[in-house]
Amino acid sequence: MSDLKKNVVNSLDRAHRKINDKIKGRWPKVSLYFYTKPRAKWLYYKNERALMKGMDVSTSDHQSVVFFSVHKAATMYVNSVLSKLSQAHGLLPIDYSGWFSSANSKMYEHYNDPEFMKTAFRPKGYYYGALHQYRKIPSLERFKTVIVLRDPRDVLVSHYYSVAFSHAMINKGLMEKRKKALEQTIDEYVLDLAPEMLQTYTEHVEHVIGKENVLFLTYEEMIKDLESWLRKIVAHTGLKEHPEVVQEIVERSKFNKGTGEKKDHVRAAKAGDHAEKLKPDTIAQLNILFEPVMKYLGYPI
Repeated sequence: MSDLKKNVVNSLDRAHRKINDKIKGRWPKVSLYFYTKPRAKWLYYKNERALMKGMDVSTSDHQSVVFFSVHKAATMYVNSVLSKLSQAHGLLPIDYSGWFSSANSKMYEHYNDPEFMKTAFRPKGYYYGALHQYRKIPSLERFKTVIVLRDPRDVLVSHYYSVAFSHAMINKGLMEKRKKALEQTIDEYVLDLAPEMLQTYTEHVEHVIGKENVLFLTYEEMIKDLESWLRKIVAHTGLKEHPEVVQEIVERSKFNKGTGEKKDHVRAAKAGDHAEKLKPDTIAQLNILFEPVMKYLGYPI
């Protein structure tokens, strides 16, 4: 591509972004169909498409890395850290969930297709993340796996504020969830979502945590001592050939503690937020429901 053509494309891209920034809050459906979906279909996820077709687009021989988590456990931040480390070591970042949610949520059914899973997840050369639910990756023991979880009660609270007020409306499903969330109290919302969240945690416990190739870390560890938390990831994944990248992440990562504003993406980056936002009876019900999982993960009740 010539320099002139690149400049024209970049100018159009910047204009497209500026227009979307102005309309996405007021007209989310317009943003969805004229910004998010077209970009997901035509501009992004080229490596994901190639893998899905059976092509191997990585030249790295490094063991692939997989990142499991749940929504609202600083997943975007952890994903950015792992992606940066991986790319410094020649691994290609792959984000199937980002592609599926932006392009067509029906594509999530691919995770239930053994042939897709075999083709899409390669044990060498790639970084896969973030996976917000357990996915049955063939021969997961051949991947270096990191899983980061948070107190599920705090996750449920954060989930409410995200869906109701701050999450970008990148698909129709999220629009419908926002409408429902705004019609509920926070206590009603978290109790409705709790069984689904329990299933997610249970699957992570049963199928991921405890395996020799898996490093389990908590959100609470990260906000308490970011550098120590990061060093554990580096040691486990073997992404340690570029200590300058690790140091840069540490120096530049002033972890966002949150503003407390309900419309901010990072609202309250702290442990125990549920105790301030939920009724005692709601907390008691969540404690009973999540007790086995929280005991296993080391969370106090």
